[in-house]
Amino acid sequence: MRLGQLRSITKDLDNRLFVYLSNYDETGEHVQVLEVDIATDNALFLRVVDED
Repeated sequence: MRLGQLRSITKDLDNRLFVYLSNYDETGEHVQVLEVDIATDNALFLRVVDED
């Protein structure tokens, strides 16, 4: 699997940033959406939010 393209960047009321990335397999087929949650103390949280 390889990292694909940026889907979106959002910010909530607590100033946390959410970055959504689409991941693709070697053939270019969509595999999953990865959420990167960046907290105000710069802690990073990763989770899969959509998986085909």
